Amino acid sequence: MGVDSDFVLGPFADFGVVAVRTPVTTTTDFSGNKTYSDGTDEDIDIVLQPYNEKYDLDKSGLNKVWDMTAMVGPTVTLNKYDKITYDSKVYRVDSISTRDFNGTTVFKKAMLFYVE
Repeated sequence: MGVDSDFVLGPFADFGVVAVRTPVTTTTDFSGNKTYSDGTDEDIDIVLQPYNEKYDLDKSGLNKVWDMTAMVGPTVTLNKYDKITYDSKVYRVDSISTRDFNGTTVFKKAMLFYVE
């Protein structure tokens, strides 16, 4: 048992769930406008942790907004703007960072924001 199995035997074994990852391709036109294209859905194993629940004031009134932290294994492909669907809620990946210990990537941490 090494550092590379700590995530799988720890948080993932206790709190892991299956979510749907939708890879998103981003293109930017001449004016700087971005277009997002969804790819093929795939199931991924993930540990989700809510880190912020807030209410935004909009024309329609108060809208509840969920933001999440997601942890995935070191070999899982996850890119900025990808969509993560879990419990009928869709989140978009805002940023990703790797968590290393002693030169070995143990897991990736992604910050997600609620889309729909």
